[in-house]
Amino acid sequence: PGQVINATLFSVEFGLVTANFFLHFWADPSPKEKSLKMQSDNPSPGVGSSFPNKMTFTWFGSILKKGWKRPLNQNDLYDLKPSEQTGVIYSQWEKQWKKCEEEKMRKR
Repeated sequence: PGQVINATLFSVEFGLVTANFFLHFWADPSPKEKSLKMQSDNPSPGVGSSFPNKMTFTWFGSILKKGWKRPLNQNDLYDLKPSEQTGVIYSQWEKQWKKCEEEKMRKR
């Protein structure tokens, strides 16, 4: 009798946890970078995708399907988020690079 109750409780818990996982595919809030929608003609679906979609890369399926059917061109590619554009990344990299150079000069 004890094993039947344990098995039943496990089945119920497993079902609830699984349902909760799949519900998280639609439950995440909208992205904070709403400005991307306004600035971009072709925003990445990854910007608005949920956590499980990001972890499983299901948001990337449409571009994979296009690439499978025909070679991709520049118009097929998604626009970058503002925080991932070259100007932002380079300024962050340059700041860290200068710190490393200063530390190296101090050690000499």
